[in-house]
Amino acid sequence: MLDIKNIEGLTSLPEISQQQTLDKRADAVLAVMTEEDLSNPPSFLKVLSNSSSTVEDLKKKKKGTLYGTNDDLYSVCYVKVVSAKSMYEVLEAAGDQTRILLGDKVTSIHIHFSDSLTAENVTTFLTGIALTNYKYVRKSYIGVNESAQFKRINSIVAISKNLNLQDEHTNVTLQTTKYSLFCRQILSLRPLDANPETMLGLCKDLAKAHSNVSIETIVDQELQSKGLNLIYSVGRGAARRPCLVILKYEGNKENKETVALVGKGVCFDAGGLNLKPTGAIEEMWCDKGGACTVLAAFKACVELKLPVNVVCAMAYVENLVGSDAYHPSDIIKSYKGLTVDIGNTDAEGRLILADAMTYTQEIYKPSTLIELSTLTGAIRIALGLTTAGLFSNSDKLVGDLLQSSTETCERLWRLPIFEEHRSAMKGVYADLNNIGGRGMGGASTAGAFLENFVEQGVEWAHIDIAGTALSTEKFVYSEGATGFGVRLLINYLVKKFNTK
Repeated sequence: MLDIKNIEGLTSLPEISQQQTLDKRADAVLAVMTEEDLSNPPSFLKVLSNSSSTVEDLKKKKKGTLYGTNDDLYSVCYVKVVSAKSMYEVLEAAGDQTRILLGDKVTSIHIHFSDSLTAENVTTFLTGIALTNYKYVRKSYIGVNESAQFKRINSIVAISKNLNLQDEHTNVTLQTTKYSLFCRQILSLRPLDANPETMLGLCKDLAKAHSNVSIETIVDQELQSKGLNLIYSVGRGAARRPCLVILKYEGNKENKETVALVGKGVCFDAGGLNLKPTGAIEEMWCDKGGACTVLAAFKACVELKLPVNVVCAMAYVENLVGSDAYHPSDIIKSYKGLTVDIGNTDAEGRLILADAMTYTQEIYKPSTLIELSTLTGAIRIALGLTTAGLFSNSDKLVGDLLQSSTETCERLWRLPIFEEHRSAMKGVYADLNNIGGRGMGGASTAGAFLENFVEQGVEWAHIDIAGTALSTEKFVYSEGATGFGVRLLINYLVKKFNTK
């Protein structure tokens, strides 16, 4: 079983403290400043006042390393030049600088922020360090030199006149990065460790640890007996049985609204009988990305005691080839009652989401439902690997999510669902098909399919994270899972319930 305490240990944040000035010698210092600040550097960087060539080099490269003498307050001082105009650029600069520190095996750092950098700038930079200060590693390191091992930054002293670590917004912003890393860790686990059974156990452990969290679990043939036939059918070919898990947290009893977060949890997607080929199957451990994201966001709401009301629904399955696997051409009745003609068993995510969405709406009555999933390869073609696709029936919800997207630098772009997309999903023998014809507009046709399972009066958003769930080593990401969407959801929830 997965050990939630062990996971938390691997995803902890550096200890962050604060000083007003750099008042004694430090082994490693990082000076963060704008280009304009280079002409008026802090007193401990008097070398910049005496060397115009060093200043010009910093302006050109946006970074540099200075080495102190016995009279200086540092042994080594890294300098990072940032643009304070864009939070995305500040976050990007923090990621770039953190990789330098990690490469130099720096585990403790004093960071001096120039006075021209606002509290928001400083908080964003610290957030960038925390997000980059992570690597998924399962190496034994047997016979490997200790210097080659990955070592994280574990201590930061922030020197800033504008930062207040006691400020509630600042504290929540920094703490949410821990849950983004938690998402990365559980998403990175391979199916040997993370499967429907172990993910169910992880959810149970979370509920057991918090008396204000309730849990409902529907497992294996109970899914079928309750009419959750789509979830059951997708997972029935695997030895590890499918399940639907729903966690509930009520942190704002004065507000009657509830937001449902629904996530696709395909722990491994072999494609079913429409088997994926070599070259496409190897990374399918990441097809549980939506469920990992909503679970991490839910965990943050509970542990940070946020004043929000959240239901978190996760459908966990393995889509494998087996003697009891569902077939192309099967016609399956959904929990809502609509029948679905299975055109392709590799279009399974929308099936499990359809039942999870309907059941959550019927039993838990949310006013808003936000669903995340690694749903389509088409979204990668449309938007690339840094932007997730957003589909919704509510302009207000779109506006709120886009605002949170801007503030967290987790980019969203709204895409349409038009009548031609809806028509493509209509069945000949059943109410619906699960594939949309010739493969064009695949992200929108998938959204059109899910739209059929949104109940009257519910604000709904579908966020397709198939392009953003994994990354190469860039921005604030290491190689592998990104945790994309966790901070966005937390930001959205806090704002929604604070405006009531």
